[in-house]
Amino acid sequence: MRYFLITDHNRDGEHEYYDKVLVRTKMTDKQLDADHKNWQQNFLAWQFGYINLQDDDWWSDCRIVSIYDWEEVSRDDARVLAEHLGDWDLQQIIADGLETFEEEACA
Repeated sequence: MRYFLITDHNRDGEHEYYDKVLVRTKMTDKQLDADHKNWQQNFLAWQFGYINLQDDDWWSDCRIVSIYDWEEVSRDDARVLAEHLGDWDLQQIIADGLETFEEEACA
């Protein structure tokens, strides 16, 4: 199992916000990079609820949202971070985000 600290970005007018989410996954950094569109759009849908793509930007209501970066963290660091941030299964996040897209498509 690998652990990654994902930083998402939220731009709301002139204000910018960053949030960090600790995830666990069997995917490698290389796999995350290669499959970035799939997991990132589902992560954003999970994190912000409804999102839609306009041009090259993902929007949630009137905010532009994106994945700022991610970094792999050691198991020991993940254990400490999980005490403060919690930790999430990336495969479940992807499934939940995909479900959000399917619900919006049916609406």
